[in-house]
Amino acid sequence: MKILPMMSRGVPFVREDETVELAPMQVWLTKSGPRIRIGRNVYFFNPDGSFDGSEHKLVTANVAKRHEVNEALQRSGENKGLAPEEAYYPEGSPGHREETAAWPFAKHAPGGKNYALKNERKPS
Repeated sequence: MKILPMMSRGVPFVREDETVELAPMQVWLTKSGPRIRIGRNVYFFNPDGSFDGSEHKLVTANVAKRHEVNEALQRSGENKGLAPEEAYYPEGSPGHREETAAWPFAKHAPGGKNYALKNERKPS
């Protein structure tokens, strides 16, 4: 798999609750592996292409919101290696077959690096 560097000031990003926002997106390469940014989230990959972890930036000093992100990071570590609960593409479509082909071989690998939350501001 090869993904080339790219950037956009805003691409549509649909959340689980189906709210839509234009989020910045960028793919770039570093000595320690590729990075993908979507919105205020950066996803880290090792040089061999394996997923390493993520980092998330909040600009709020809201302690409850920071706690919510830290809890999500913990849950993401527990989900590592598990297939998503539902496919993106409709069943029977070529996209569905390609997307889910590896799902039967998923190996639960809880743990791993779950980078911390990056704060823009210090709590007041």
